[in-house]
Amino acid sequence: MKLGAEVFWNSKKEADGRFDIAFNVGGELSLSDRYRLLFSAGRSFREGPNLTAYFGLQIILKGLNKGGQQNGKLLSEKN
Repeated sequence: MKLGAEVFWNSKKEADGRFDIAFNVGGELSLSDRYRLLFSAGRSFREGPNLTAYFGLQIILKGLNKGGQQNGKLLSEKN
């Protein structure tokens, strides 16, 4: 399991509005070699929603590395 946290700043949405400072904590839980559960929750220190959260499922496509290559060949190449 990997965990992390962040504090971030949002600029004003209107000319006479206020900036916002918020935080999130979240992580990643490996379910298997192919599936990971992603999650995050946080809120603003000033205004806005009481809670912002998301959950996601990452599916890892095996055999692909950066650039869409599989075993050194581009997937668009013909044999």
